Amino acid sequence: MKIKIEVVPQKEIRFNDVGDYYYKHDGTLLIRVADTGNSIYTRIVLIHEIIEQLLTEAKGITIEEVDEFDRTADKELTSDSPQCPHSKEHSLATAVERILCAYLGIPWQTYDNFVSSL
Repeated sequence: MKIKIEVVPQKEIRFNDVGDYYYKHDGTLLIRVADTGNSIYTRIVLIHEIIEQLLTEAKGITIEEVDEFDRTADKELTSDSPQCPHSKEHSLATAVERILCAYLGIPWQTYDNFVSSL
């Protein structure tokens, strides 16, 4: 298995988000995260994406299902919504983000507001 990680400008992330993952035509798993301008924040986002992708794949949730939700969900529905096919996996990845922030002494609200503003 080949995994490629890219840090890119936020405008290059699909679905107006800060992180994304999908398989390329050659079978490479591509994980892309927005350059937040803060290397620690960027890596915390990366860890979220790695965890979420691992869990969705392990649970049989396809990237196509995740993409379809991201493409069609209105502003009221988020990855935390019960209607989201990967809400549990997203929630666990977010919990790890919270743990990392706590360990690093970063107030969750500061991190979350910053990343959400991108």
